[in-house]
Amino acid sequence: TLHLDELLDVILNLASQTMEAEASTILVRDDRGMNIELYISSAGGTIREKLQVARGEGIIGWVAENGQPVISNQVKEDPRYSPELEKQIGISIQSLICIPLLRKGRLIGAISALNKLQGKEFGPQDLEIFSSLADQIAVALDNSYLFRKAKKKTLEMETLLEVEKSLSFSLDLDKLLGLILDSLLKVVKYDAAAIFLKDQERQEIEHIKARGFDPALEPDLKLKIGQGLAGWAAKTQKSVIVPDVRQDSRYIEARVETQSEMVVPILAQNRIIGVFNLENDQLNAYSEDDLELLEAFAGLAAISIERARQHQEILEKRRLEEELSIAKRIQQ
Repeated sequence: TLHLDELLDVILNLASQTMEAEASTILVRDDRGMNIELYISSAGGTIREKLQVARGEGIIGWVAENGQPVISNQVKEDPRYSPELEKQIGISIQSLICIPLLRKGRLIGAISALNKLQGKEFGPQDLEIFSSLADQIAVALDNSYLFRKAKKKTLEMETLLEVEKSLSFSLDLDKLLGLILDSLLKVVKYDAAAIFLKDQERQEIEHIKARGFDPALEPDLKLKIGQGLAGWAAKTQKSVIVPDVRQDSRYIEARVETQSEMVVPILAQNRIIGVFNLENDQLNAYSEDDLELLEAFAGLAAISIERARQHQEILEKRRLEEELSIAKRIQQ
């Protein structure tokens, strides 16, 4: 199977059965090695739980960081043993065997079998068998990640086409901006997002369409060109990913939950007309792939925003002409 959820069940069942163990765990991390997840399954594989763990936590975390296998038949005497992690797993661990998962020289996680059945101990033969199995698991996981990435890319392209069609029919600026933000959420996860539009006369990024911000704070989101991360993007016409907003002096807090941010300028004929701002409650939430997608959205948005603004200008011009015509008739 190429579907990750199904694959994890197969892997955990196979590890427990092959190693004749009470339970098994697998630690996997994303391409950037930041988001770490530990999955556990008891013998029989009827239940699979997902835990969030810190980098290097416990013996399995150490193996995933250092790329060295570990056999321990007295786990609680091992200096790398983590009582907190054992409590999360919910099993009293007496013995374990843990193998790193390597793919093309890159550490993608670690797999372990816990508590050899019938009171037996893990030995060198188990290490040899488990290492061979780990090689196949790493290949299967890598194929699953590639499959998921390909599906995501297909979804992104379909969403872009859908957005392009939708935007071409919308001339109401407010509805248009809402449509862009709602469509974007299908492919780039965010906890808060805003589109700032530049006021050409006052040199401010003023008009705002937002999701996830406190509505009472939206008037305070107006920025001078160069102010804040959005203002910086408007001034430099450059995109930026900020993995940790607390470490960036340009960041202006609008949400206490925000940990990472991504901003992209919206350009029309090399002229800045606005800025995309996406915020996430997790550290290092955005990748270069996310940035590339947001820049593609910005390109589509720029065309539609300019069209909607021109439509508004035409309507305003007609309204003024009608008012002048009425005034002229009254004077006559």
